[in-house]
Amino acid sequence: MPKNSILIFTDWFAPAYKAGGPIRSCVNFSYAMSNDFNIYIITSNTDIGGKILDVKSNQWIDYDENIKVFYMTKKQTSYINLFGLIDAINPDFIYLNSMFSITYSLKPLYFFIRKKSKSKLIIAPRGMLRESAVQYKSLKKKLFFLLFRALGLANRIFFHATDDQECKDIINRLGVTENRISIISNFPEVKQFPLAKLVKSKEVVRFIYVSRIVPVKNLQHSIELLANFQRKIRVELSIFGSLEDKRYWKKCLQVIDKLPQNISVDYKGNLKHSEVSKKIENNHFFILPTFGENFGHAIFEAFAAGRPVIISDQTPWQNLENQKVGWDIALDNQQKWLEAIEYAANMEQEEFDEWCRNAWDYAHDFIHHSGLKEKYLRLFSL
Repeated sequence: MPKNSILIFTDWFAPAYKAGGPIRSCVNFSYAMSNDFNIYIITSNTDIGGKILDVKSNQWIDYDENIKVFYMTKKQTSYINLFGLIDAINPDFIYLNSMFSITYSLKPLYFFIRKKSKSKLIIAPRGMLRESAVQYKSLKKKLFFLLFRALGLANRIFFHATDDQECKDIINRLGVTENRISIISNFPEVKQFPLAKLVKSKEVVRFIYVSRIVPVKNLQHSIELLANFQRKIRVELSIFGSLEDKRYWKKCLQVIDKLPQNISVDYKGNLKHSEVSKKIENNHFFILPTFGENFGHAIFEAFAAGRPVIISDQTPWQNLENQKVGWDIALDNQQKWLEAIEYAANMEQEEFDEWCRNAWDYAHDFIHHSGLKEKYLRLFSL
């Protein structure tokens, strides 16, 4: 019996890596579903910043078994070319891995409306309906919301939300009824290495930040907190990520320049995905005071590497302190942030080892006992 097909549209796909989570979501999804579906992916032939990927462009290539990728050059992204590709595949499902991308969301959406396609359309907003994301280019997005409702699309499209908050955002902003929304977490990386031990001394701590350097990730918040530790505690913060907002990074540098001598902050460039786990396990704690994540792949990779986290409460990862795998803290609770950082710094080896083991187990349980595959199979049997 022939397999059904899923055609995915996404701005970036491996070997691109600078966009972080959305790429990992798409890669992990493709691998997880490829035994049951023929997976087709249409994406750009660049990474964030416009760097050309070392791939064959404007042709279908075999990425892996049952996974084919079409890396498009910018000149080839016309309606005619995109519509031709969709017609040729005639997919059972079209899956949009974003919300507002002109080429990889809005044009396929227009195809769906204009062609009255037999394909079932599923949109994964990927956190783009959160208040922290909608505030940027808000007028254009509000116009999109109005048009979406006016065209009656809420009754024709299915949505994939990754948590309860995203489900509420879809309902509130687009007028979609709850029965057209499936709440399913993203597929994490399924490969987990053995837990690596790391020396931890009292009053010494190494933090790592792995994410894009943009306001929504809120790196400046972490740096400003560290400025409070003018005492014997020694803190190192290693920053990895793409410098997408140079003005914001300049503000971060201004704070870094005023840090006391016991605080060391270093920007160490971008990380390819294959390098992330090793870099995380060489540090004691992962830190990310984000304004919002619909999953947070880097956060999960910290758990998988056996490292506790200090993150905001604007992610799906909640109630961490009670499980001794980290802290999820409200952004306006500065005192709690300071207490968590100080507690982390003062941990000694035995307690640190316990929290690391808990974090590793937390990821392991999620990978093997979350029932994600069954939930996705139900979504793609609508």
